[in-house]
Amino acid sequence: DAFYDARIAAPAEKLVVMTFVRTVSGKKMMDALDDALGRGVAENDPVRRTFLDLWTEEIKNKEEVAIGFGPAGEVTVYRSGKVTGQVSSKDLAAALLRSWLGTETVSDDIREGAAERFPALI
Repeated sequence: DAFYDARIAAPAEKLVVMTFVRTVSGKKMMDALDDALGRGVAENDPVRRTFLDLWTEEIKNKEEVAIGFGPAGEVTVYRSGKVTGQVSSKDLAAALLRSWLGTETVSDDIREGAAERFPALI
């Protein structure tokens, strides 16, 4: 767990790239991300709503969506290589990263895969 916590807290740029294997409605994606943000962002935090509003459009099968994380808490969303929006919140960035790398991850495969690929990054 300490390994993953260090990756989440590291003041470095990070990028999560998701290639969708089926079409996902904007509402379904928004709901999943809203759940992830429950790991550290207050429901009434305006940055939470701003971030969720970036996910209203359907994501197509085989579409690539990326989320970039800056060292000062910048969170940038890219769809098909183009910036679709950005927010700035260290709490939001950490909550999203915890949803993939934390102890209550949405997928153990994602968490383990990140650890397996880490040596290639350094």
